[in-house]
Amino acid sequence: MAFYHSPAQIDCMTSPADTYSNPRRTIRQKAGRAAHPSKKVMVAEWLSNHKPVEPDEGWWGWEGARNCLFVDCHVEYRQVSDILPANDEFPDFNLTVRGIRGQDID
Repeated sequence: MAFYHSPAQIDCMTSPADTYSNPRRTIRQKAGRAAHPSKKVMVAEWLSNHKPVEPDEGWWGWEGARNCLFVDCHVEYRQVSDILPANDEFPDFNLTVRGIRGQDID
């Protein structure tokens, strides 16, 4: 969502429900606007397929690990505990604080 909503829109989304309800007008974000390309996830696995956990709550749980593709095009296998909390307080790449201008890892 950080790639099709503005940073201001993303920062107003504070609940997991904001990723699938309460639609907002899309505002395309170009990858070149990423302030931290090596720290902003562009695509990631939803579930912890390589380190199974039960129940697997995807981006709304703090267990497991997943592969992540970053804006600078490198891929890393990251523990979920390494991911910074998003606006919804989960490791949710959709709602990264400051959107495309923010970062998902330190």
